Amino acid sequence: MDKIDFKEFIERVRQANDIVEVVSEYVVLKKAGSKYKSLSPFKREKTPSFFVDPQKQLFKCFSSGYGGTVFDFIMAYEKLDFMGALKHLARRAGLSFPSSFRSEEKNEPLTKKLKLWELHEAVAEYWTRILFEEPSGEPARAYLRERNIDLEIAKAFGLGYAPNKWDGLLRWASGKKDYLELLEPAGLVVRTESSKIYDRFRGRLIFRISDETGKIVGFSGRLIEGDKGPKYLNSPESPIFTKGKILYGFHKAKTAIAESGKAILCEGHIDLIRLHAVQFSMAVATQGTALTEYQAALLKRFCSEVIVAYDGDRAGEDAAIRALDILLAEGLEVKIAQLPPGEDPDSLISKNGREAFEKVIENALPYPSFVLNKACMEYSPQQALGKSKIAEKMVGVLVKINDPIRRHTACLEVAARLGISLEVFEKKLEHLSTTTSQFLQHDKEDQEEQQVWEEKICPAILESFWFLMEYPEYIARFKEIFAPDVLSDIPGGDLLLRLYDSGKESVKRMDVNHFLETLPLEQKRSVVSFMFDPARENQEGYAQEEHFMILKDQLLLLWTQKRLEKIKLQIELGKISGKEISTKLKEIVDLRKKLL
Repeated sequence: MDKIDFKEFIERVRQANDIVEVVSEYVVLKKAGSKYKSLSPFKREKTPSFFVDPQKQLFKCFSSGYGGTVFDFIMAYEKLDFMGALKHLARRAGLSFPSSFRSEEKNEPLTKKLKLWELHEAVAEYWTRILFEEPSGEPARAYLRERNIDLEIAKAFGLGYAPNKWDGLLRWASGKKDYLELLEPAGLVVRTESSKIYDRFRGRLIFRISDETGKIVGFSGRLIEGDKGPKYLNSPESPIFTKGKILYGFHKAKTAIAESGKAILCEGHIDLIRLHAVQFSMAVATQGTALTEYQAALLKRFCSEVIVAYDGDRAGEDAAIRALDILLAEGLEVKIAQLPPGEDPDSLISKNGREAFEKVIENALPYPSFVLNKACMEYSPQQALGKSKIAEKMVGVLVKINDPIRRHTACLEVAARLGISLEVFEKKLEHLSTTTSQFLQHDKEDQEEQQVWEEKICPAILESFWFLMEYPEYIARFKEIFAPDVLSDIPGGDLLLRLYDSGKESVKRMDVNHFLETLPLEQKRSVVSFMFDPARENQEGYAQEEHFMILKDQLLLLWTQKRLEKIKLQIELGKISGKEISTKLKEIVDLRKKLL
């Protein structure tokens, strides 16, 4: 294995990582003709602009501009260089990274992210082993028994235990130099002002915090032994962990969320584990923190409805209301699961079983109905002033609902509850409505920005590239007609020159993945964008020879125009004499006759 050729290994990793399967770990892909589409994993959007081609093994995101191979996708999403993406995908496929490639690593160092992922995986296994196998894990096992958490579900979620020692993790890592050096950057140890180092997590039940693909990026610890420190303690943010981007349990729930089209959003780790234990597999948790726009966008990529099941107390209710605005802004349908006062999902299920929570979910109220109920309790719907106050509160909710049908249905409910006409209420709604034009303007500017760099290569060159990739036997004929000095006068002509140098005229069809990896980033993006144009699909009656002749004429015309522009500019700048002008013009005429 260590003697394998570097390019051969790249190909082996590529073959082991189907782009549809890899991308499906980050978004829900839906069939769209011969391709798949979804909302962008790179940018917030309401209409899908992200496409994957399973035949060519390419992706294109029109809202962000990213596009390319499976390696490009991982590089863009995980913020890795090529070597990092190669190792990431090799690890995903269960392939060992050859030690003989260390010379390549000198040019593209192993990224800190990869090292941190490896460290977190090893630390997680260390703490899990303590919980389930060692005597020092008894305090945590006793806690799980007290909370009636089955050990099997605890194992499924990879729970662990950090003993109540100042140097437990430090001692474990002492014989592992690479890990020892990373403990502090990972936030797993703390350094005092006097430079003493000690374990961050002590006497705590450990919950693994994973990203949407299942990579462990941090930890959360629940204090169960000792009396110092907060009840819950989380890893600090690091190159692989941003608190506002992670939903606890999402990597386990995303398949169920995608299949059901809905997610249950709760607050804590134990709530989440309890819900999964009784087959509410679409549950995820915010880990006791406020929901962020990023987390809402993550849910939007996998479902259209979110049921918020926060604790049944004032704090839980307030947190739910804050979360609702963010979820609505993402265009999600939102419902509120009203738990009995003082209960949370864990306590309710523990006391009354799965059926009790199932009933709560079945009776979940759409967000407008929930707010309307609260408003009618706060103000009197029988008095004019109360009606006005309730209407104002409801307008603030309804303007956030983008779907006109859902908004109209909610308006009907409000008007009926207040005893006023629908027309009167909708006038008030129209008067106070806000607009999303600023958001749309940003999208428009982004699209225009993308179009600018995509136009750096002229369409005729892109179409010729596509044609030659599909029919490489025409490369030799292109070479006869369009010499390098001719292509150099056409914007993006060097793209075809790269094909000339590839020496692939005898191949039935070229491997676009290999070729794309030789291109600069902007050229690659332009090429991929063009190849995802629906017009590139071969239509019935397609004649490649006729297409070749059309491309030839387009490029000749373009070359002539560019040469004339170049000569005109030289004349304006006074760089050529009158005699030279005549010579240049005659040169163009002669060349054009020769090429035709």
